[in-house]
Amino acid sequence: MHKVPNAALQRWQFVQSSVGRILLGVATMAFGLQELWTRGHVTGLRVLPAWMPLHTVAAFVLGVGLIAGGAYLLQQNAHGRLAACSLGILFLISDVLVRGSQYRLAIQDVGERTRVFEALALAAGYFLAAQTMPALGERAQRWRYSVWTAAELSRILFAVCLWIFGADHVEVAPFIATLIPAWIPAHMFWTYATAAGLIAAAFSTLVRKLATLSSCLLGGMFFLWVVLLHAPRVAAHPSVNEWNSALIAMAMAGCSWLLAASASPVQAKVKMASVHRLEPLARVKAEVRFNHSTLLACVLCAGVAAWAWCGRAASLPALLADGGSSSSSAAPSAVPVFVELFTSEGCSSCPPADEFLQRLDAMQPLPGAQMIVVSEHVDYFNHEGWKDPYSSSSITNRQFGYVHAFGLKDGYTPQMIVDGSWELHLDNPQQEMQVLHKAAAVEMIPVQIGPVHISSADPRTIQAHVDVRGNGLHGKANIYAAVTLDHAQSHVERGENSGKDLQHVSVLMQLMKIGSLNAGSEFNQDLLIKMKPAWQGKELRILVFVQHSDAGSGVGAAMRKTDG
Repeated sequence: MHKVPNAALQRWQFVQSSVGRILLGVATMAFGLQELWTRGHVTGLRVLPAWMPLHTVAAFVLGVGLIAGGAYLLQQNAHGRLAACSLGILFLISDVLVRGSQYRLAIQDVGERTRVFEALALAAGYFLAAQTMPALGERAQRWRYSVWTAAELSRILFAVCLWIFGADHVEVAPFIATLIPAWIPAHMFWTYATAAGLIAAAFSTLVRKLATLSSCLLGGMFFLWVVLLHAPRVAAHPSVNEWNSALIAMAMAGCSWLLAASASPVQAKVKMASVHRLEPLARVKAEVRFNHSTLLACVLCAGVAAWAWCGRAASLPALLADGGSSSSSAAPSAVPVFVELFTSEGCSSCPPADEFLQRLDAMQPLPGAQMIVVSEHVDYFNHEGWKDPYSSSSITNRQFGYVHAFGLKDGYTPQMIVDGSWELHLDNPQQEMQVLHKAAAVEMIPVQIGPVHISSADPRTIQAHVDVRGNGLHGKANIYAAVTLDHAQSHVERGENSGKDLQHVSVLMQLMKIGSLNAGSEFNQDLLIKMKPAWQGKELRILVFVQHSDAGSGVGAAMRKTDG
């Protein structure tokens, strides 16, 4: 086996650090442009707290700062080193200011946990970038050990973030699989392969075995995400959210390549400020200290893999008691939040809202609450060149009931209604969370759906027992049952979304009024639903919800899945 010459390793390390700095620098500059464009109201990775005084001015200053910092990262000099350290500190502080109050929520919620650790991973990447920059001047040389220390800690932090991302990919694998382009086969395989790659790269980084190779492969994987997943989505729907997701993936690719450069066995021509500049005794102490840190990090990360499964483990006794069925979707104590999305495959503005509904359903962003979602396809876009196969005039009539109830001039898509009481505006992330928190705080009446099974009298009929109690109900309310497709997809051939592959969740197929309820009374009966040929072999959801009128405020809801 021939040993690779140091000169070749140095050239390869120079390529790694250069590619990493370019990707991270370009992404940082784009983050700054987003701050300027949205005035600080970025959907996705937020850097500026919503409560910041003089928010528009602060967003302008931050945007200019990110653009300047990203530009300096592209330059291999002492100014770039200072910019990298400053950006690392900025993202650490930002993570505390923007998401500090959500750290407890992040323990239970995958979506919030992802946002927390994305910011931490980028902060780690900036410190790794600083390690690849030269330190010029006597004063800068004094800080070389501090920069090396920050970079070594960042290496461990970045590995922990990767470990968490991998565990979360396993927990929400069905949702992640929906994000993979339709032309790529075996969606679940690639989802789990990605999770395994993230966890393997984290372990390799922590134990310093094949760290350079694993980090290079990791950077390549993130860059493939940009090309195969995010670029087509941005081209189809150039929204701020899609751009933000693509930029995060690009920045993570840059961080991975910088991690590979920092793990290289030789010093590059970029004069990395590493341990070899320290006195021998200090170097030995530092290496021992970080070996212990690595061991500790490995122990912590071993618990992280189980952490993502805490929710499932907690619900195991209930699942066993129910005969192993996984069709009930939340603990009885969870407050139901009923979210209706009026959408159409003929509307070019609707696909981002469809994706938001999928994330809401998969990630369940509020602890103690169960998001019960339904996608309702209106028919007034059917004359625009594409007939939505899931649309109906009855759904259009239901939407216009809300139009009149809310005092609106006309119906529109996408329109999202929460508990029949609030509109959810998808262009305002702060309002989104305010509405969802407000809905989760409302006390609901108990609604229960028993196991769904085929009727013994008619194999073409599905049957479930429904129990609704009017304790706490004010006035009279109607009880509705709905049948939805768990997931659906279409290839749109004409119209505004021509050529696009669209994904939907909980698509409404049938809605019926099954009874009414007075305060203090009970509704207790079997629900019988005739199976339609289009439902055969598909996973269905049965929804039961209670409203004061056809378009009134909701007072209770429940959902249960079944294999069609």
